Amino acid sequence: MSETLIAPFLWAALSLDPRISLLIVLAALILPFVFGSLIASSLRMPDYGWKIGLILCTTIISLLAIGKTYNPDTGKFDLPKGSTSRVA
Repeated sequence: MSETLIAPFLWAALSLDPRISLLIVLAALILPFVFGSLIASSLRMPDYGWKIGLILCTTIISLLAIGKTYNPDTGKFDLPKGSTSRVA
């Protein structure tokens, strides 16, 4: 259920102007580390800020990749070389 809500939004966001896509990618690389530091500071574990940021960054980049290959019209992931995968 959640992939049907998240993936089309990300797919549409990455189909925009290349400059906007670049800003989205840069935000996906920088903001997770900022939020990771804030979360770690609030938990009084400042040494874990980059680790939490790395987890958030990996999650966001994977969601962007899924959103880029998902086609909401067919409900499938458009993989390279014409192969497709159906969403369960």
